[in-house]
Amino acid sequence: MCRPTVVVVAALVGVGLTVPFRSALGARPQTAHQPPFRTGTNFVRVDVYPTAGGRPVLDLGRDDFTILEDGVPQSVDRFEHVVIQNARVFDPGPAPTTIAASRALLEQARARVFVIFLDIHHVEPDISLAVHQPLVKALDSLIGPDDLVGVMTPDISARDVTFARRTSTIDSLVMGHWDWGDRARAVALDPTERTYQNCYPGLGPTPACADDDRGVADEMMARRRERQTLGALDDLVQSLRDAREERKAVLVLSDGWRLYRQSGALGRRLHCRVPLPTAGTDPRTGRLTTQGHDPAANGDLARCDAERMDLASDDNEVTFRMLLDRANRANVSFYSLDPRGVVVFDTPLSQPQTGRQAPGQPTIPSAGVDATRLQARQRALRDLAAGTDGVAVLNTTDLEGGLTRIAADLSSYYLLGYYSTGKLDGRFHAITVRIKRPGVSVRARRGFLAASQAEIGRAAAVSPAGRATSESQATRVATVVASLNARVPETPFRLAVASIWTASHAPQWWAIGEFDNNDMWSAGAHATATILNAAGDTVATAQAPIAAGVRGFTLDLTGPSNGGPGDYRLQVRVQPKRGDVPGQQAEVAAPLPGTPGAVAAIVKRRGPSTGNRDVPSVDVRFRRTERIRVDVADVPGTTVFGRLLDRNGNPMRIPIAMVPAPDADGRLWQSAQLPLGPLAPGDFVLEISRSDTAAGASPELPTFVAFRVVP
Repeated sequence: MCRPTVVVVAALVGVGLTVPFRSALGARPQTAHQPPFRTGTNFVRVDVYPTAGGRPVLDLGRDDFTILEDGVPQSVDRFEHVVIQNARVFDPGPAPTTIAASRALLEQARARVFVIFLDIHHVEPDISLAVHQPLVKALDSLIGPDDLVGVMTPDISARDVTFARRTSTIDSLVMGHWDWGDRARAVALDPTERTYQNCYPGLGPTPACADDDRGVADEMMARRRERQTLGALDDLVQSLRDAREERKAVLVLSDGWRLYRQSGALGRRLHCRVPLPTAGTDPRTGRLTTQGHDPAANGDLARCDAERMDLASDDNEVTFRMLLDRANRANVSFYSLDPRGVVVFDTPLSQPQTGRQAPGQPTIPSAGVDATRLQARQRALRDLAAGTDGVAVLNTTDLEGGLTRIAADLSSYYLLGYYSTGKLDGRFHAITVRIKRPGVSVRARRGFLAASQAEIGRAAAVSPAGRATSESQATRVATVVASLNARVPETPFRLAVASIWTASHAPQWWAIGEFDNNDMWSAGAHATATILNAAGDTVATAQAPIAAGVRGFTLDLTGPSNGGPGDYRLQVRVQPKRGDVPGQQAEVAAPLPGTPGAVAAIVKRRGPSTGNRDVPSVDVRFRRTERIRVDVADVPGTTVFGRLLDRNGNPMRIPIAMVPAPDADGRLWQSAQLPLGPLAPGDFVLEISRSDTAAGASPELPTFVAFRVVP
């Protein structure tokens, strides 16, 4: 019987097209058996790491393994033993030159994937210097021919991590972070943390107010840094889950975390005023704004209080447990390493302090308090590793030896594959792997997300033309997601544009303007917008006053009905009403689509920083406390649909309702509104499509709006 060399199966997360496993360099596959072609099934790959006495077991066969799915035994259809050779005996070829190219390599089933996570907020600068050479030396012996490694810190997105093979490239990646520790480094404070110190200078009670603010800014900074680190790890887990199904190893270099719980003390009354949780940070810059600045308090107390209440409500113990659960579902294992080595005291001698010390809290805490904090940090590192089948390296002066242990732990593994007998129900199914040989322990993925019958039907119904359309849409999604990495300009005024053809075949543009939080706009402004064609001729103009306190606006420009598609430019000049401030001007490309009926979208935000109003937004970075809204112009006789996609274009199970939304001029819009609280930090895409309800009309190409949820 002819056996296919490519097996098409139902799509799982990260699985849709499966090829036979390749044998490892210097290893032989145990069998050449190929299972028969099957459809309507879930093919599941499981990478297994068996050890005995802390060392990999190298001589297991197919019959030594038992796989159970939800307690039901499964038949092992694929089997391969992979042994990693020393990295210095091979030439892997040229390294990928782009993030997209490096991520394409992650899809290879045999390749191990490592991410070095440098926790800059919880490692001291001199310690980060000391650990550099042992880390590079261990990686030199750890990385095999097909392995990939990347470096991440809490201040970058997991989607921006570049993976590489060659040891020289890895060395350069790590060398780029040679002095990365920021713990106990006062100059590392960012503008938000400096604002905390301005709001709560730590001077204690005053004759005017008996409230004690000592220690408040320091705790806020510590809680914020811990939140950023855990959020970045969660972002990394989600990114690796989307990138590949097989095991991913994350080496976390950190002093550990206290895992702050909810605190009523931090949310107490200060400055003789009750904190109001109605304001928040500026989501465009991540900074606390200074609107309504109070010189006596040296900061915006309303916004500081809102941030303080938000941080006081954090329960990082719960967040941490949720991270472990998501990591297990994503088949991510953490290997934690405390780079301090043998630790006696947790608090650095140079720990910075804001203002005077709080009562009973000296700069260096008591031995009992310090020991409790140290135990909490190391317990978190142990739990991070133990809860995800990794290894924790703590309290040792032999950091190189600890890294070598991690290398040995991952030097040999088995790739197993089976066709699931479970239901195609779209749910998570638990996997248990057992070894029949006594004395052998095993670590393997905890489960997988099955495909649904609806997904199977859609995949089977895709024609060659449909696949081509899907590929073009995937390219469009990748393009809009990549645009999120462009730096948001720190300017007083930002500009964007949306354009469509109206039902009467006239071109129409919307100028979307957004002000930064700057006093120059405090009295309002006047905006003038102009559309110019390629020859520089004026095609359409519009102007409107901008009320005081408004942070975003739109201007409607309609061109002549005899206008054609092509390249246009939008120029907008905004003149503040304050006479002592010069005007601001911006210009963007405003191309007009060649096909009438394209869907134009205007992005808005709503949240604490907007006074709970929907405000047009050019910056598409959002907090989880906000809501994104995308408006598209309503066209009679059409139906508008909305879907939420992940950064790879895969639909997410979060429904998007399109709600009719008339504006002040009586024009009807269709509005997709999404609260962001359920989403983890990362990149997402709203897909807005419109189809003609007339019989036989074909659906139009959708519009994709990418946005980023930030910690």
